[in-house]
Amino acid sequence: MTIFVDTTGFFAYLDADDDFHADAQRRWHMELHEKTDQLVTSNYVVVETIALLQRRVGMSAVKRYVSDLLPTIKVLWVDSVVHTAAVEAMLPRGANGPSLVDLTSQVLMHLHGIHHALAYDKHFKDTALPPL
Repeated sequence: MTIFVDTTGFFAYLDADDDFHADAQRRWHMELHEKTDQLVTSNYVVVETIALLQRRVGMSAVKRYVSDLLPTIKVLWVDSVVHTAAVEAMLPRGANGPSLVDLTSQVLMHLHGIHHALAYDKHFKDTALPPL
């Protein structure tokens, strides 16, 4: 099984103060690396995660993310086709809809046949991993 890791999954894993930290830690260590063929993310998620960590947690978390987590994950690159599809899906949904990053993630998941995500974002509700 392939699992897409969203910014919220990375952030919860790295930030001890996050509400989902314990769940993310448990899933990362007990479930994801034992039962998963591959963990993937996108280059948009990487940029979003680095910016969020830098702003909220600090550079030590960014360094841990870049040196410890990213090398274990395949990064899917958003091309112009995926970007355009995500923008077209975002515009009619308005300000309260999914972000461009979330929509590019969902387009990539669809294109690559990925049905599960490590995500704590309401916009991943249909693809998020069920509770253990």
